[in-house]
Amino acid sequence: MPNISIAELLIITGGLQGLIFTFLLLVKLNKDKSKQNLWLALFILFFSLVLVKGWYIGSGLYLKFSDLIFFPVYFSLGIGPVFYLYIKCLIKKDYKFKQVELLHFVLPLLQFIYHTINFLKPIPERLSYFQNEYLFTYLPIEDVLGILGLSIYYVLSFRIIKKYQLANQSIKSVTSKKNLYKWINHFIIFSYSMLVFWALTSSVDFFIYDYTKNYSFYYPVYLWMVFILYWIIYRGFIQTNKIRPDALLPTEVVSYSLPEKDSKIFIQKLKKCMEEDKLFLKSKLTLNELAEKVDINSKYLSQLINKKYDKSFTEFVNEYRIGYAKEELLSIKNTHLTISAISEKCGFNSKSTFNEVFKKLTNLTPSQFIKSNA
Repeated sequence: MPNISIAELLIITGGLQGLIFTFLLLVKLNKDKSKQNLWLALFILFFSLVLVKGWYIGSGLYLKFSDLIFFPVYFSLGIGPVFYLYIKCLIKKDYKFKQVELLHFVLPLLQFIYHTINFLKPIPERLSYFQNEYLFTYLPIEDVLGILGLSIYYVLSFRIIKKYQLANQSIKSVTSKKNLYKWINHFIIFSYSMLVFWALTSSVDFFIYDYTKNYSFYYPVYLWMVFILYWIIYRGFIQTNKIRPDALLPTEVVSYSLPEKDSKIFIQKLKKCMEEDKLFLKSKLTLNELAEKVDINSKYLSQLINKKYDKSFTEFVNEYRIGYAKEELLSIKNTHLTISAISEKCGFNSKSTFNEVFKKLTNLTPSQFIKSNA
């Protein structure tokens, strides 16, 4: 039986249990289609693989099982992106993954390609490269990229939390909301502590020992990661399993009100979106799309429009469209266009709807409006 220290036993046990829990999360995902569980599963998977690799190198097993060197299942650079997307999915009720967000995974993909290329080399060549090049050159580069990447994604996550702190009043009064908000903050803080510990240990190894310390020098970092992993498994799944992922968002618009200072800020953003960006020209503009541009929850935006303008979202948008239509109908450059064409240009899907809204707001039909201003 091979000699194994207590630290190594804890590290490999944590890593393997993390992999098992990833599988359980994916099984649950297949049943409830929970988006946040997908990102949590990937976070735990990447986290666990880092632990397994740390044990594999630190215990010297790579010398006995050198055929597994560079086996392409190591995604340390993927921890940051999935961490950020998990937080984003928890916070934003209507979050949908966009193709542009695939850019978050460029570095993890390059890391996968790098390990795959080396894995395809003959075992003796692979082992020599691993011992003489990778451990002292490329692994430190991976560490630096990992630390920088995690730092950036932690900042982005804090920014998301900041944007949604306008719901603070409700969080303090509703237990489920308070619990989820508390979980998210603790999740970020614990993960950030791992980043700081990792960065300090790497700095000591690099600047003081010239990167000559044995891999076991990093065991304290890995043990802290094991503790964080168990905490995430317990709190992130077992505890928050009873909490709706949109618990930070208000369920009843009438129950909450924005502070006056925040209202003014969002009103300014709303005016910019409508008057400068002219989002109302988009025929299929939705409340959610406008809310995303304003950086506010859709329910708060609806409440804000109702309170400030005494209008519904549709009435608010149509008023901007009709105002724009009046200018277009009288513009010399549009004399060749039909009323139907102008209505489409202003964001209306049908001429009949355009005529109905125009008459309601001006007491004139478009044709009568043109004649009266001839």
